[in-house]
Amino acid sequence: METSIIVAIIAGFVSFIGLVITKEQKISEFRQAWIEALRNDVAELMSTINHFELAYLTYKKQNRGKLAHDFIDENIEITNKIQLMIHKINLRLNPNDSEGLIKELNKLNKILISPSEMIKDNNLENATNQFTEKAHTILKNEWERVKKGEPWFRFTKWGIVVLFFIGFIIFVGSIEVVNSKKDNQISTLQKESNQLNHQKAIVNKKVIESNIKTNESNVSTK
Repeated sequence: METSIIVAIIAGFVSFIGLVITKEQKISEFRQAWIEALRNDVAELMSTINHFELAYLTYKKQNRGKLAHDFIDENIEITNKIQLMIHKINLRLNPNDSEGLIKELNKLNKILISPSEMIKDNNLENATNQFTEKAHTILKNEWERVKKGEPWFRFTKWGIVVLFFIGFIIFVGSIEVVNSKKDNQISTLQKESNQLNHQKAIVNKKVIESNIKTNESNVSTK
């Protein structure tokens, strides 16, 4: 009875583990899709900023008398595109997990919309490099997280190992219990058989003794 209850509990636990694994695998799939989307957005942003920066450097050489805000005004379309991509990336990020990357994004945005910041030597390039470094770190960490699996997935893997070990112990224990019961039954049957044989021997002895007495009595009478 106890074994059947334990087996039922284990079966329920296995079912629960199956549900958890399915859920965690789905989360990993969503996380992988998020990583891919973020990587694409970052790559597109970097490409657009590089194009923007190159265009600005060319503009400075060709138009020495004009200011940075003139370039921004004349290239408002690409500026808006960059800001759109920055906001798009920002919306993908969790402030608690990506505070550093969000800070670099805001710094980039400030430089791109501020002529006074843009004209500083290597300001845009440095901000771009810092943003790329932060983005690379986050993408790497998230990818490692996908490879390791979600926390519950790792927990269930260990749960399966423990469950297998417990199941093995129960299986071995149940075999020992069955064997012990069989041994007890055999021992009981042997005892009962010995008792019957002993009783038969006593009965036979009494019959023989009775026959001997009867024969002796008959001889005396003759």
